Amino acid sequence: MPQPRLLLIDDEPALAEYLANAAKACGFEPIVTARDDEFRDAFVAHRPEMVALDLGMPGMDGVELTRFLADQDYRGPVLIVSGFDRRVAYDPTDDWRRFRGPVLAMAGADDVLDPAARSTAWLERTLRRAGNLDVTVKLFPRGHHSLLLGVTGTPSEFATMRGISQLVPGYWEVLTGWLARASQPRSPHD
Repeated sequence: MPQPRLLLIDDEPALAEYLANAAKACGFEPIVTARDDEFRDAFVAHRPEMVALDLGMPGMDGVELTRFLADQDYRGPVLIVSGFDRRVAYDPTDDWRRFRGPVLAMAGADDVLDPAARSTAWLERTLRRAGNLDVTVKLFPRGHHSLLLGVTGTPSEFATMRGISQLVPGYWEVLTGWLARASQPRSPHD
């Protein structure tokens, strides 16, 4: 039996590798992309069972990828690993009405550029207003937008951080626990 596929997009190679390793540990075949066109092409080619999105990437509005997923009639689990700015190009509520799979949104709670508590609250409200009741939001104390462990949350501190060795405590456990749960077969009434 083939492994289920997890398609992910992230512009930070170390975090993408970490997510791919977590996916492998949970029995997925990860497909890693760094640009929206690569993500779209890989989605059409592979029809993954799960997707992981970084919504705040330079040069693109990652939330617009949710419109693409809705247009593709994607109904599987969505993992959002991102802080993101609420100034997105459109209101995704109508598109998110079509998502019925579980959603996990994770962000660092102490990012001063992008206050995660505000943006994740907006994300949770939007998903729930769209009708998705299986939404989990996890804020990690002392974490930046990429979930690296920080002290001040300032850009100058972020510039000194390297690699995944400084990820916030508990990230692996939350991520792999959710991946394992979300990959379980769901009843048609969920």
